[in-house]
Amino acid sequence: MLMPGGFGANKQPDEETMALFNSLRPAVEQQAGQSFSEWQIMHYQSQVVAGTNYWVKIAVGSGDKDFIHVKIFRPLPHTGDPAEVKEVHQGKAAGDSFM
Repeated sequence: MLMPGGFGANKQPDEETMALFNSLRPAVEQQAGQSFSEWQIMHYQSQVVAGTNYWVKIAVGSGDKDFIHVKIFRPLPHTGDPAEVKEVHQGKAAGDSFM
């Protein structure tokens, strides 16, 4: 159940969210200071604000700590502003929570 102001449960990305997350890969790699040889979106959570916040878990390798958590903000469409990467947290494990 979605809590007002809170992040919802883990979701599998659909075509639209997958395209959004993949389009931000260069910005994620820039903030992380490295290029990732692997890039598999595992799941995400969203929060509706004046736009949408996303926390995304991405596998970037095959090791136990080869996951990243990425916070993305997508403004409301009428603003015309692009989505942006707010935070990148490296060295995460598959079972690590976003917060």
